[in-house]
Amino acid sequence: MVNRKWAVKLVTNAQMLALMASRYPKESWNDVDILGVTVRATRTIYLNTTMNTTTEELEHTFLHELGHAMLYANGVLGEHNEELVERLSGFLHQYEITKRGELNRGLESGA
Repeated sequence: MVNRKWAVKLVTNAQMLALMASRYPKESWNDVDILGVTVRATRTIYLNTTMNTTTEELEHTFLHELGHAMLYANGVLGEHNEELVERLSGFLHQYEITKRGELNRGLESGA
């Protein structure tokens, strides 16, 4: 398996809506909150910086979209099970939060 690089792009809400409208035509994307999207064809993860208002939200959205990218990279095409991707990204995010806490405690104690 060849694992090609994936890009991450930070976009505004207007840019995200324009991207969605161009790639996935439907009546209107204006009433939908899109935090992130993974585009397999270009190997790009787009993160909406307008909708992800905190660092924690942005991290969680990145990890969620990374889950989609990992599935695509391993040949899982089509619609992904969002519940599975959300659960996996939640575990990854909790790991990152825990790791940061452990590192911070280690730095504070001089370990």
